[in-house]
Amino acid sequence: MKKEKRAILFSNGEAQNPERLQIRTDDYLIAVDGGLKHLEKLGISPDLLIGDLDSVDSQDLQNLESSSVEVLRFNPQKDDTDLALALREAIKRGFQRIVIAFGLGGRVDHLLASLGLLEAAKTEAIEIYFDDGTTRVFLFDDEIMLDAEPQDLISLIPWRGDTLVHETQNLAYALRDEWLPFGTSRGVSNLALAQTIRVSLSKGELLVIHTKTNADKA
Repeated sequence: MKKEKRAILFSNGEAQNPERLQIRTDDYLIAVDGGLKHLEKLGISPDLLIGDLDSVDSQDLQNLESSSVEVLRFNPQKDDTDLALALREAIKRGFQRIVIAFGLGGRVDHLLASLGLLEAAKTEAIEIYFDDGTTRVFLFDDEIMLDAEPQDLISLIPWRGDTLVHETQNLAYALRDEWLPFGTSRGVSNLALAQTIRVSLSKGELLVIHTKTNADKA
């Protein structure tokens, strides 16, 4: 079965091991302003550079433009973050799977605002998640299936209110028809018992944070 082409948005966040991010040859690579540095470390050119470009070296920008890389430059006085602009552009171009790479860590205000961008997955009926090669973050309101390895950490965080978990499968601390109140830490640091994890909800929304305990297997 042919895999659907996806876009990877390289954010200007922390990346301790960028080489662990899985990149396919047909991925559409978007450098989000200073996120260009992660692509440079990997020795890869982006398909698109977007943002106000205040974090991009002028020589790097000139080199990209001379190599025919598409550049979308915005005024620094704008209402959206560079990542929000990049996500909107990827959706506009019709991508149904969007990975936000290296959007975790760094400034807390940027992190919280970035997590809120996952709401677009529901409104646009597409798949969006964060991935830095070690940790992936998803937001859902019905059911999710995750590929994992035994002993990976799986944290379930209620989002925007209380969440009623219908059922979990292949987690060490199982939940069935139980509420996770907003603000609770009960769902933190569960453990995967198998290579497929399933979580289904009856009400509410859930952030799922999957941390690989052996990222070299990714």
